[in-house]
Amino acid sequence: MLLQSGIDAPQFNLPDIRQGSQVVPEPGRFHVLIFFPSDPDTLLVELMTKFQARRDDLSAQGTRITGVSDMPLEQLRQWADGNHIDFPLLSDASPVCQVARKYRSVSDKGRVFPSLFILDDLGLIRKVYEPDALPNPAAVLRAINLLANAPKPPPVTSRDWRLGSPHAVVTLIEYADYQCGHCRELAHLLKHILPAYENQVALIFRHFPLRHSHPLAQLAAEAAEAAGTQGKFWEMHARLFDANHALERANLFEYAQALELDMVKFIADLDHHSFAEAVEEDFRGATGNRIKFPPTLFVNTILFDAPRTRENLCGRIDALLDCLT
Repeated sequence: MLLQSGIDAPQFNLPDIRQGSQVVPEPGRFHVLIFFPSDPDTLLVELMTKFQARRDDLSAQGTRITGVSDMPLEQLRQWADGNHIDFPLLSDASPVCQVARKYRSVSDKGRVFPSLFILDDLGLIRKVYEPDALPNPAAVLRAINLLANAPKPPPVTSRDWRLGSPHAVVTLIEYADYQCGHCRELAHLLKHILPAYENQVALIFRHFPLRHSHPLAQLAAEAAEAAGTQGKFWEMHARLFDANHALERANLFEYAQALELDMVKFIADLDHHSFAEAVEEDFRGATGNRIKFPPTLFVNTILFDAPRTRENLCGRIDALLDCLT
């Protein structure tokens, strides 16, 4: 399996057929990385020449394109000259094809096979194309435009609510509203999935109350924060989603009492809206990063846009764990 989106792209430095050597990825810009074998077929050669023809369009979009092959350097230079390709081509012709192996673009027989990766300006793998689904340059240009404008969560900090190990290799970031039915469904899905992954997967929860359509969501979020100061955030979090919209003020007091919170402090925190700004900070972070509505889920900072089923989410997590562990 190729390296997956949501993984930091392995950095490398290989000899270039014309410029000495090239370092990939290059910080601050998108990067199209194409792996291809030493005996590319006609269709693959045609695809490479199409990328050559669109090189200026990619460059105008702030994107660099690089090819990596297991051809020896001189053979690769002759191949490029014969096909009029002048974008950087790097030779990974060492006996073990070490770079292709890092990206898992090597067959069981030790041969590089065709694959394409889109790396973002932070060096994160954002999109991966298998050998039987290599895109043309127009599709890549569209994909990069979408990726550049895709929602992306702010970095995780110590103030975030984390469920799971800080050393987990896969991090889920959830934006949700306690009065939202779809958010409740996602919360229940995560509740059943996460225990199976022990310390491998962590969940970060952030508030995204839709105050106009869900008038009870804001105070419910503040109640979760208030419980959190007493060491019971996740317990209150679960109660609020289990409440099936029973989120009136009296309900919140009932849940706090059941969790044996200090009621004087809890009531004072709600009365004074002590945590309204904390909820608002999550909300601003969402809207300021193109997150439009809850629930929104990210897997290793990549938007999870597939149907939110156990099969789909576990498949995504399992693919990342296969690459990272």
